[in-house]
Amino acid sequence: MESRPDLAPTGASRWRGLLRDMRLHPSRFVAILLAVTLSLALLAGTQVFAATESAAIAKRSLLYASRADVVVDSHVWNSDRAVSDRDRGLDVAEASLRANPQVADVERFSQLYVQLTSGERYATVMLNASPASDRLRWYAPTQGRLPQAPDEIVLTAATAAELGVVSGERVQLGVAGWVTELTVVGLTDEAGFTDPPAYVPLGTILDASANLPPSNTSAIINPRSTEQFTPGSSGTGVGLRLLVATRSSADADAVVQQTQADLDDQGIMKIVVWPKTAAQVRTDATAALTGQTTWMAGVLLACGLLAIALGAVVVANTFSVLMAQRRRQIALLRLVGASRGQVLRRYGGEASVLALTGTALGVPLGVALAAAASAWWTRSLSLGLELPHSLAWLLPAALLVILAASLVSLVPATRARPLEALGSAALEPARRAGLGVAAIALVSILGAGATGYALASPGARGGWLVGGALALTLGVGALLVGI
Repeated sequence: MESRPDLAPTGASRWRGLLRDMRLHPSRFVAILLAVTLSLALLAGTQVFAATESAAIAKRSLLYASRADVVVDSHVWNSDRAVSDRDRGLDVAEASLRANPQVADVERFSQLYVQLTSGERYATVMLNASPASDRLRWYAPTQGRLPQAPDEIVLTAATAAELGVVSGERVQLGVAGWVTELTVVGLTDEAGFTDPPAYVPLGTILDASANLPPSNTSAIINPRSTEQFTPGSSGTGVGLRLLVATRSSADADAVVQQTQADLDDQGIMKIVVWPKTAAQVRTDATAALTGQTTWMAGVLLACGLLAIALGAVVVANTFSVLMAQRRRQIALLRLVGASRGQVLRRYGGEASVLALTGTALGVPLGVALAAAASAWWTRSLSLGLELPHSLAWLLPAALLVILAASLVSLVPATRARPLEALGSAALEPARRAGLGVAAIALVSILGAGATGYALASPGARGGWLVGGALALTLGVGALLVGI
């Protein structure tokens, strides 16, 4: 027979009562704790993963600005004088920067989207000018050395494997019918890129630029529309930037102002050459990429909220089973004079402790799972783990939903009549029902996770999407009909 509880336990006595009940009847609490822990883990994990991946996309697209303090952007606007106007503006900006005592290093930088081939194999890469300055260079070969001659290139290890080459072997670079051979002199361990980087001296990119087809100068083309091919250009030639390292990061604003003043004096507009702090460049790029990653954050948020909803259903159903098992105990409490409020406080405190414990376990678990996915799946963890601000309101809201779900089952249980203490309850069917609900909820949560994984990763679609959607549909349906 269960020991008689205090009528109105508070503080330490409530903890002792809960621990005693958990020790004597652990199966009563496992389903609730598991549901809360998994729900909060999925919510926290999806949000951290979405924030980390969104930030990683922006960081990968702006690696060239990661070591610079100032970036001078230039644009070719597709006119007869566009290239000469751009080159004149860059010359003015570079002369201003080299004359500025606050500047430590200045280098020209360019990118070009190209295809590399080796035999019958090919790989598309974003060709980057390799900075000569250690202050400005953001990458380092894990094998071999930096490219120095015009016919040398550094690849990522993944690109080299795709092409079937190793250091010392040659690949072909082709641009608009022009082909040249490059020797692989180094490999990097960079990963997770849609268009993996490759590194060559700036002169190699400029040689390729000379073979780009001329554009139609009668049409006005915004160079931002061709960013994926050669950032900063309309097709007349490759885009060019100046990467600047200042002697102190605090000097960046002053350097930008001085450079802009010198450009203004020469009548060069910002739409042609525009100096910015690297911090501003990163902020602008992150904002521009937000729309491209909103879908992923939305899908993962939906999966997280669905997990909370399923967790709330499981908690409500499981508490209903627990309260059915304890109905005689509650009736005894009422028989000896306990009020409905006292009964509600006792078992409401129990629900609160379980919810808080599940949160304390689930949130770190979710963050750890997100970190593991970013480290091993997308290889983004090296760029930093992001904790989104949305967790500040999502987690308390989720906790309140789960507590509210427990109260849905607790409040009716407090209406047990004292005379019921003299009867008996059919406990075994209720116990079986509780375990069934817990199992169905677990299947639903796993289904939601599989569906989110498939939607967030195009390469994973197919079996993951069908299996996840099927498990999710069956699980939710079973919960709704009360299986």
